[in-house]
Amino acid sequence: MIRVLHSVSNMARAGIETMLMNYYREMDRDQIQFDFLANKPVPGEYDEEIRAMGGRVFVSPGLNPLRFPRYRRFVAELLNENPDIKIVHAHNEAMGYYALKSAKDAGIGVRVAHAHNTQIIRDYKYPLKMVCKRLLPGAATDYWSCGRDAGIYYYGQKRWNASGFILHNAIDLDRFRFREDTRQGLRQRYGLEDRFVIGHVGRFNVQKNHTRLLDIFAKVAQAAPEARLALIGVGELEQPVREKAQALGVQDARGRGGGPGGGAALLLLRSGD
Repeated sequence: MIRVLHSVSNMARAGIETMLMNYYREMDRDQIQFDFLANKPVPGEYDEEIRAMGGRVFVSPGLNPLRFPRYRRFVAELLNENPDIKIVHAHNEAMGYYALKSAKDAGIGVRVAHAHNTQIIRDYKYPLKMVCKRLLPGAATDYWSCGRDAGIYYYGQKRWNASGFILHNAIDLDRFRFREDTRQGLRQRYGLEDRFVIGHVGRFNVQKNHTRLLDIFAKVAQAAPEARLALIGVGELEQPVREKAQALGVQDARGRGGGPGGGAALLLLRSGD
């Protein structure tokens, strides 16, 4: 059996993690097993399912600049103690350099960098991330991406054209096929029987651009006061989104029967509701 160690934030119900689980559930786990290096000390919704399928979740010291020496030692020891891990696959954008460099130092022959974005957000880690971005290709042996633009951004056009690989999302279509009873049940549950509903599933962070979505919905609401916007997700920008919705007059409709004067409102649903 070959074990693949995936470096992630944590195995929460988010995009990258769900993509990995979609593959994990369907593959021959007698031949290949997935393990996960969680870089946030917060349990993920998928942890229990992973363990039930034979996978392991290892919690690192975290991708904090002050802990990088400790982090590198942790990954090196993890790989040395688990020689059945033959592949390390990093999903941490530029910061995946640390897992891949540690894997390289430990003699792991297959090290996959996986680009999931076309830009680096300018936060307090931005200068460090830009350095890691330049170093990332040298720590990897394989260059994967969710799309061409992300691959070029992280690896450069020459390297991408030569050896880039796009891993497409794979889903079980039957889980998402239309079901009239499900539709009616959810509409009844949330009081949406006669509403025009726009749905959006995504974390509350800058990449998902809820700010623009709210601006658009505010215009829709002027033409269609019965409209509802269902935002499904969690994230650090949830409160700012709520505040902007309030400012635009399309605040949370759940339990209050709509916005000012009964007009269009924002229905803010959290994952798991």
